Amino acid sequence: HPTAHFSRAHAIHYLHMHQCLFFPTSIEDPLSFLLNLLPATKPRQSFDASSWFVRCPILCTILHELDCLFHHKLPPLPLHLRRQFLTWLSCD
Repeated sequence: HPTAHFSRAHAIHYLHMHQCLFFPTSIEDPLSFLLNLLPATKPRQSFDASSWFVRCPILCTILHELDCLFHHKLPPLPLHLRRQFLTWLSCD
C-alpha cells in the first residue's frame, strides 16, 4: 500500500527471502548477506562458481520483486544481467 512503511524487515518477511535463498533465519538480512558474497573476480575453480548458477536467478527475482514493491509498477525482468553474469562465470 502506498501509505505503508516499506522497511527492510517487511520486505524480507513478505518476499520470504530466507526460504527462497535457503538461508537460516539466524541471518538477519539474507539479501545483504548474499550480495556481500558476490565474487569480485572470476572464481578459479568451477565448483566455486556452481552455487551462483542457483543463486543468481533467485537473487534477480528478489531484486525484481523489490523494485516492483518500491515503485508500484512491473518493470521488465532483468534477464540480460543474469545471462551476462552466468556467461562470465562459465567462460574459460
